Amino acid sequence: MSTPTIRQVLTQLQAEGVQLPPYDPQRVFRVQPPSSSPWYVRLFAGFGAWTAALLLVAFLFVANIIESEGVALVLGLVLCAGMVVLSRTRSTGDFLEQLGLSLSLVGQVLFAFGVAALSNEADVAALAVIMLQLALLAGYADQFHRFLSGLWIVGALLVLLVNADQFNLIHLVIVGLAGLITVIVVYEFELLVSRWWEIVHPVGYAATVALLGLLVLPLQTELAIQWWGFTAVALLAILGIVIWRISIDLALPVAPLQLGIGLVLGVGLMILGVKMPGVAAALLVLVLGYWRSNHILLGLAGAFLVFYMSAYYYSLELTLLNKSLLLLGTGGLLLTLRAVLLRTNPESEEVQ
Repeated sequence: MSTPTIRQVLTQLQAEGVQLPPYDPQRVFRVQPPSSSPWYVRLFAGFGAWTAALLLVAFLFVANIIESEGVALVLGLVLCAGMVVLSRTRSTGDFLEQLGLSLSLVGQVLFAFGVAALSNEADVAALAVIMLQLALLAGYADQFHRFLSGLWIVGALLVLLVNADQFNLIHLVIVGLAGLITVIVVYEFELLVSRWWEIVHPVGYAATVALLGLLVLPLQTELAIQWWGFTAVALLAILGIVIWRISIDLALPVAPLQLGIGLVLGVGLMILGVKMPGVAAALLVLVLGYWRSNHILLGLAGAFLVFYMSAYYYSLELTLLNKSLLLLGTGGLLLTLRAVLLRTNPESEEVQ
């Protein structure tokens, strides 16, 4: 039996009564063809492109072409605009793709440097960077470049908060990132057939990396950031909404015992999250990744969950023996909860 095409699957879903957005092959099936070059050829092409970009930048400085901040700003904009045009051409190969990416990043750095030097204000530079990255999100047709643009925007937002001495507003950024990830994953199928998917898909990964990375900050005790309990409660609330949405979509029956176990785990996670909210964020990403069978989200969530749990146990003021016993008890509790959940759900037990 041959594998059905995407168009055949969508046609069958529409025949079964599933409501889908209007079919537009220019948007839905604009897929990059697989590269015919071996991986090592692409690796050397990328290395050569980045080397060429670095040599070009070195030449610009050595030859005193960049003599002022204004020249750096204009040259940065020219590089970004030129690489946007290059990314839209269909004849680009591995070398040109990597060269365009590297020169675009050089242009962004020159632009940020020029704006910061001319204005002498970090806020102005951060706002200018955000505007530039929003334009590049729409214009530069490359997934990895859009991923980097998402990280640029988060970094610029942090600069605004730090410059305004509003460190505690970072909680709103963290909760906003968690909400953005949740919306993208929950409405993944609707976005997949829309023109926005090519943008929101890499932005979602950037938001995930930024979310899990920012929650390392509670480990830095010298920072004047408080109210981590608010972040933990908000993340757990989003996690609860996601679990509720999954149970509705999959028509999963919720037994009283499972509900009680969920409440106990929620209280335990809330207590844990006050000191280490990264655990709640990692669990949120883990549930979302498992729901959509997204191995990238599962890998990120698993790695950060192990890191945050290890950091939490390391921060406890206990002896090594007591920490070992606590780890042993935690593992036993998780295995017990798994056995109870499988027993209360016969279908899952049959699958196992």
